[in-house]
Amino acid sequence: MKSTQAQHITSGAACAIATAVALLLSACGGGSAPGTTPAINSAGPGGTGGTPATQALVLKLALGFSDGAGSTVAHGKPLTVTATVTDKAGKPVANALLAFSTDAGLVSMTPAVGQIATDADGKAVVLFNPSGVSSGGATLLTVMAQANGLAAQAQAAFTVAQPNITFTQVTPAASPAQIKAYGSTLVSLDAYSNGVLLRDYPVTLRLSSACAALDRAVLPANVTSLNGRATFTYKDNGCAQSDTITATLEDGNATANVNLVAASPDATSIELASIVPTDSSIVIQGAGGSGRSETAVIRFKVLDKSGLPVANQTVSFATISTKAVRLSQTSGTTDVNGEVVASLISGTEPTSVRVSATLANGLSTVSDTITVTTGLPVQAAFSLSAETFNFEGYDYDDSEIEMKLLLADQFSNPVADGVPVVVQTDSAAIGSSARGGCTTVNGRCVVQLRSQNPRFDTDASAPQKRAGLATMTFTTLAGSTTPLSGKIAVFLSTSHVGSVTLLNPGAGVSMAGGTLNLTTTSCGAVGATLQISDGHRNPMPSGSSLAISSASKLSGTAYPDTVLSQPPRYTAGFVTGDQGSIHSLAIMPDTSDCEEGGPVTAHASALLVVQTPRGNTSQIPVNLTYKAKAP
Repeated sequence: MKSTQAQHITSGAACAIATAVALLLSACGGGSAPGTTPAINSAGPGGTGGTPATQALVLKLALGFSDGAGSTVAHGKPLTVTATVTDKAGKPVANALLAFSTDAGLVSMTPAVGQIATDADGKAVVLFNPSGVSSGGATLLTVMAQANGLAAQAQAAFTVAQPNITFTQVTPAASPAQIKAYGSTLVSLDAYSNGVLLRDYPVTLRLSSACAALDRAVLPANVTSLNGRATFTYKDNGCAQSDTITATLEDGNATANVNLVAASPDATSIELASIVPTDSSIVIQGAGGSGRSETAVIRFKVLDKSGLPVANQTVSFATISTKAVRLSQTSGTTDVNGEVVASLISGTEPTSVRVSATLANGLSTVSDTITVTTGLPVQAAFSLSAETFNFEGYDYDDSEIEMKLLLADQFSNPVADGVPVVVQTDSAAIGSSARGGCTTVNGRCVVQLRSQNPRFDTDASAPQKRAGLATMTFTTLAGSTTPLSGKIAVFLSTSHVGSVTLLNPGAGVSMAGGTLNLTTTSCGAVGATLQISDGHRNPMPSGSSLAISSASKLSGTAYPDTVLSQPPRYTAGFVTGDQGSIHSLAIMPDTSDCEEGGPVTAHASALLVVQTPRGNTSQIPVNLTYKAKAP
């Protein structure tokens, strides 16, 4: 709203408003009369006077208002201002040129140019109307008169009434108006100011509605009135519900509401829109948790023949399953997007479920299959394993192997993703910087064991702790209170052979000072079984190779020729004794030199080389005595 112009009104002008007194310009001798101002080109006090003819050349200007004092102009209530020009003798001055102007721009004048000449009676009439529909306040009128080289001026203030804009709904006649699906209606609003139809004042209205905002109705953004009436068309585009058109005056705070109800179109199809979780799998009751849901949300969509969504349709739900499951509700109503939701809640047993959705007209569809699986983990399905049970980690830092826990429920189904597992170890380090354990993925929990301190040196320095043995404990919960746990141990093997034990000593097979001694009277293979251990009587690192090399007049093989992954062997709950790997050797003399029962006793030697994955080697001497040909 524009502010009033009271600050432009002088005290004299205010007096003019109150009394409708004309401001007169005169040049009477002896000074100005009260309420008058000397006219231009007139003689004032102290002047030279003049002849009576000269005294007669004085203009007088008087203003009169059609409604008297307290003049106000409003829509439908124009204000007529009459200006009268006379000479000193009070005789009308014809053809005097008058110029009208206002200071606030709140009114319009007729004639629009604001200039007019007096008639034979010395009068000129100007009509004032409000110039707009949004502002009101006080304005100052200034009138200038010129005739016969003389001039006069008068001012007066009047008020432009603050408009009170209202709207009347002409069409549709009913409220709320009923519209057929995808139909349209003509909407007409008449604009009034203080009860007067704004025929001569076009107003612009901004239009909006909830359905139009969703592209479910077609509505122009704005409309301008003509002869006081604003007319536009509202077209339904699948609104299928109550809607309200809000028309807001663009330059003001007046509003109007038009209420409509768009009928729902006929539903011709219903389809599955989505299932959450997206993998269509939920867990049985009591197995829910982080990342595990016991409820599936199935969303159906109802469409009309144009493929557009249909709102306000009742849909009934049912389950198709061989085991007990339930729905949170057996029916629902489609929203503005034509969608309705069914919530499926799991039971206590694994099963497969489909949810049917049926409309009142008999149309129906069914969801994709939803699986109800995976209960709580059970101790019987707590399965621990290691990538290898003996890795080269005692003499080296930052060697890693993978440790794995497999979890399943009472039905032997892998537990749901996200079951947290805590892992601890008494040697080396396990887990990551983010967590000391892991969470299950498809029933698997995987962590990395990294070689580093602490490491145990001897049994004596750490009672019940075997040197080079790392024992890990895996713990989780079944539900909120039942703990499940398991232990697994692996060897941090040293990189060199610490001991070699002959397991089949006898005639012709012995070991002394770390050397394997073999004696034969034939030219066939001589067998020996060795247990080879690292520096802590643990297995050498898995993947270590065994081969006969640097041989002289003999050949041989080892089986297995590689150290395999070997879990610890427990006795009375502890890992004790020699845990080394066992290998069979077959050593043969050179057939080109050997002769069974030959006259010469010959000797041959070789090295059994054990090489770790990091390239560290250990050598075990092998000596063979056999019968040879005469030289």
